[in-house]
Formats: sequence, structure tokens, C-alpha cells
Amino acid sequence: MLKHIMKFITLLISCSVSANEVTTINLAFEDRDSFPNYLGNSSHVAWPNPGYAVELLKQLEKSLPIKIKFVRQPWKRCLKSLQTNSVDGIFNASFKQERLALGVYPFTDGKVDPEFRIAESSHVFFSKKGSPIHWDGKQLDNFNGQVGVVMGYSTAADLQQRGIDVRESINSPQQNLDLLLHNRVPIIAGSEVQYQNIMRRNPGKYAAVVAMRPAITTKPYYLMLAYDFHAAHPKLSQKIWAEIKSIRVSEEGQRLRRKYYIAEQ
Repeated sequence: MLKHIMKFITLLISCSVSANEVTTINLAFEDRDSFPNYLGNSSHVAWPNPGYAVELLKQLEKSLPIKIKFVRQPWKRCLKSLQTNSVDGIFNASFKQERLALGVYPFTDGKVDPEFRIAESSHVFFSKKGSPIHWDGKQLDNFNGQVGVVMGYSTAADLQQRGIDVRESINSPQQNLDLLLHNRVPIIAGSEVQYQNIMRRNPGKYAAVVAMRPAITTKPYYLMLAYDFHAAHPKLSQKIWAEIKSIRVSEEGQRLRRKYYIAEQ
């Protein structure tokens, strides 16, 4: 009898430990400033104000049995780390068909689901004031040359699909702006909020640069999970994406938006 009781107690303890087990998740993001989602050009997280996306994901620890370790790497290395399962996930990744070979997006009914995005951003062209180039949302008029884009970003593929030639040799948005400023390219393209933030912080330097509207596209950005992590934790993976949506639309998510987005407007 005592033997059975001891066995039962051991089982209860085992179940309790299992229920309280915390999964450590290594998430990689770019080591370049990408306002408002992550701040600072550094291999370190810019606490206490690391950026909207970083803080949103950190909130996951409050509602799920996980502990997040953040890693900052060049974006191309983030993608490679995901592919090799060296990290458990990366953010902020826009959807590209070819990235399905690298990791897993949140899907619903066979399609990537924007409801589970971390954030979204409009991408636009930028030109210098007085430029004869015109963009009507479908094609560029009076344009002859290449569009400057940051290397490794999805903007290059988006423009190439439209038949627009790109110069993909820039390491950061600020360098891309400088290319435009010094007439190395006639126009550049990228995230509007990210470029506008750089221009606001350097009003004299970039006074001659203007956004061209309408937007080229508006993109959702996701947490992609590594195939090994997703296979080992399928239910937890779904809970993570669902909780990202829950936090994003919550009062706390709105507070984070005000902290980063509105403060810079």
C-alpha cells in the first residue's frame, strides 16, 4: 500500500514540474535600427526602450510558460540562423514565398494570416524635391536608372517583380538616404515610418528629401519560427502567434504603440 502511495506522490510531483516547465526561446532580430520596431545599431538590445516589436514579444512571458532570449544579428544572418535552426525564431519578417524554405509563418486555411502580425508598415519611394519622377501607384514616369534599397530586405524583390531595376548594395536606411542625397540614385524605397524617423532626427540634412505617394505596398511583419522548434512545440507555437495578436490589440499593445509611434509623430 505504501509503495502505491509513494508512486502516486511521485507522479503528482512529476506532473506539477511538467506543468510549470518554462521553455526558453531564442529569438533573433536585426542589429540595425528599424524604428519603431527595434532601436539602436548594436549587437545588444537597447533596454529600457528596445522598440515596439521587442517589447510586444517580451509581454509573451507574462501569459505563456516561456522565457525569451533575444539575439541581434545582421538580417541575412538572422535568416540563415532560422534556416539552420540555430535560433527558434526571427522577427520582423515580411512574407516572401521563398522564405517558406527557411521557417514557419502563422497560417490559417493554407495562407499566411495577417491577423497574427506583430506590426505593419507602408513602403514608399523617396525622391529629392523638384525631381521630375512621378509615381501613380502602378508605374514610374520620367524614371531612368536604379532604385536604392537596403540589401536583404524584401523591398528589392517587390520592385523587381514590377520590372523596376534596383541597386541593392546598401547596409542601412540612412546610407540609402545618403545615396539619394548625393545623387548616386534618382530615388530610393523602403519603410515610410523608418525613413521618416531618420529624416525627423536630421531635419537639416534631409530637408530636400520627400516621400512619394501613394505607397508601393503595405506589409504585415511576423514572428517566423524555426522548423525544429515548430515541430517540437506545435501547440505552443500556435499559442505564441495567437497571443501576439491578443497583445497587439490589447490596452497594453496600444500603450506600446503610443510609446513608440505617436511620440515620434
